[in-house]
Formats: sequence, C-alpha cells, structure tokens
Amino acid sequence: MGDKSDWLEDLVAADATIIRQAKEINRLLERVAELRAASGDQWIPVSDRLPADGEWCWVHGANFNGPFPAVRRRASAGGWHNEDTWEDWDGEVERWFPIAQPPAAEGGD
Repeated sequence: MGDKSDWLEDLVAADATIIRQAKEINRLLERVAELRAASGDQWIPVSDRLPADGEWCWVHGANFNGPFPAVRRRASAGGWHNEDTWEDWDGEVERWFPIAQPPAAEGGD
C-alpha cells in the first residue's frame, strides 16, 4: 500500500486532468455553437415562427421522443402531420428544423 502522499498526488493529478478535459469540452461546445450560428443550423422555436404551410421539417417536443419528420398543415390538429397513420401533434411541437431539399438534377430528368 502506498503512502498517503502518493495517493494525494494521484488525486491532484486526476483532478487536474478532469479540469483540463472539462475546459476542452466547453471550448468545443462553444465552437459548435459558433459554427451552428454561422451556418444557420438552429432549431427554431414555434413561439418565434412557423414554417410555410406544406413545408417538411424535423419536429421535436417535450411529450415525444424525436425528432420526427412532419409537414406543416394548418388544417391538421396542432398544425402538424406526418402523412402517416399517426395522430397529429396537437400543441406538442416545441421546435422545428427545415429539411434541406436535394439539389436539382443536372440535365433535366
């Protein structure tokens, strides 16, 4: 069994490593936030704005595991539908993210 000073030195070294790693994680999270803001890659709260009627989006809410693809339909209960047999999300959608459209095919067809 090592003496008390060896144990304490190991603990201090481990603590320093954890602090260094936590700082690096925070730095990376800040960088991710910067890149998302620059690219427009942000979830949009429904309280800020809604997509156009007929626009497909990823939706997320507190009452369901998501995200799920859904289309904005004002005529649907809650204003969203997934064009499937599922029920509409009546007031449960909290955030949405537009689904990018594929690039247009070159040369027609």
